[in-house]
Amino acid sequence: MKLSDLVSHTSRWLDIDHTVVGTYARFLRQGQAISSAGKGGAAAEMDEDDKLALLVAVCGCGTARTAARALPRWLKLPFAGPSLAEYSPPFKFLVQRDLKASLLCLFSELGSGQIQAWRGLVKEAPRENQEVLLTARFDVDKEAASIAVECVTKNQFNRRRTSVRYSVDFYNEPSTGNSKLAREINLTGLAGWGQCIVK
Repeated sequence: MKLSDLVSHTSRWLDIDHTVVGTYARFLRQGQAISSAGKGGAAAEMDEDDKLALLVAVCGCGTARTAARALPRWLKLPFAGPSLAEYSPPFKFLVQRDLKASLLCLFSELGSGQIQAWRGLVKEAPRENQEVLLTARFDVDKEAASIAVECVTKNQFNRRRTSVRYSVDFYNEPSTGNSKLAREINLTGLAGWGQCIVK
């Protein structure tokens, strides 16, 4: 996949304007944060790191102009909880050392169908009344990220109730208050975008 294809793919699945994604890609390439050899038909093929770099830059870095400098900090955001001593999550992406490793593992588990197969986990509710929700959230102004997965059940009035929920946080410094700028990607967006990562 060439960079131009990755820009289109990212724009479509994250529902972010193509021009905005393209601007991030241009600044990342100029800052040598993604492969930059050649143009047009001779353009470099984007590898796994390049693809993840564009995703994280668009979702986490505040501006395209500063993305190449901010990106390494985002990719290295360390696991910040919850404590693994009291936590036995059902997916490997929930216990990775940093944001990059977690996202790569997440896309692998999405590609294999493991996360979607989690539906039906709640024994008290029929499988057709259960839904798996997955959200990746990037708090841009706090340089923090979280990924949450939950199995929800719906009653006869179509009201949702969370039955089981797991989440993981990544940040360097804990912060208080609500984020003023956050971007979220849901299961559909993550699964669709992840098609470019899964081999």
